[in-house]
Amino acid sequence: MALTGRIPFEVGNIEVTGVTSVAPTENQPTNIKKFMNGDSDLVFGIADFGITVTCSLSTDKQAILELIRNARSQDPDGYFSCSYKYGSEYYTLTKCGVNSVAGTASTDDASLTISIIAGKRIRTA
Repeated sequence: MALTGRIPFEVGNIEVTGVTSVAPTENQPTNIKKFMNGDSDLVFGIADFGITVTCSLSTDKQAILELIRNARSQDPDGYFSCSYKYGSEYYTLTKCGVNSVAGTASTDDASLTISIIAGKRIRTA
């Protein structure tokens, strides 16, 4: 299977090969506070960050899952970090955990999609 394109994505400081798409997310809780006098205000909470990563599966193993397991085993709290390029900017997500893993397969290709949640996002470049 030939892989086309290259999307920079790392777990810890190790590059993951075969990444075909990344979809970062930021969800900031926002509420409207309404007062008896008719006024209202917006209240903003702390944002939640995440990323969905899709990779082509190689025939030998699901390398990204092994990298995540290794990174988690090295952190006393079981977290890991990951870095990615989105457009022309680089970001690092810290205090990460895997939210879900889903696979697809056909006669021509197989892929793995991993949803990752993070405690913090840092713009690195």
